Amino acid sequence: MAMTDPVVASLPLTGSAPHGWRIDCAEGRFEFSALAVEVIEEQPSLYEPLHRPFSLSRTDRVSIRVLLWILRLPGGAGLLRRWHAHRH
Repeated sequence: MAMTDPVVASLPLTGSAPHGWRIDCAEGRFEFSALAVEVIEEQPSLYEPLHRPFSLSRTDRVSIRVLLWILRLPGGAGLLRRWHAHRH
């Protein structure tokens, strides 16, 4: 289930029940009880430096484009397998 533009709000305490929470979003209003709620903020920029060492080089990208073009030809699958075996 995905929520569009969710807004989390706390509800007042009622007796001995766990703390109440409400999520308002485009899909509706959802109320629930929980001892704690952890809001996670997405920050893709944190992961960019981690992914950089695994990115393909310009040579690899050009090679892949050429190999995918060759793959359309008869015997292209064999060429792709040999290239991959040679690379590792």
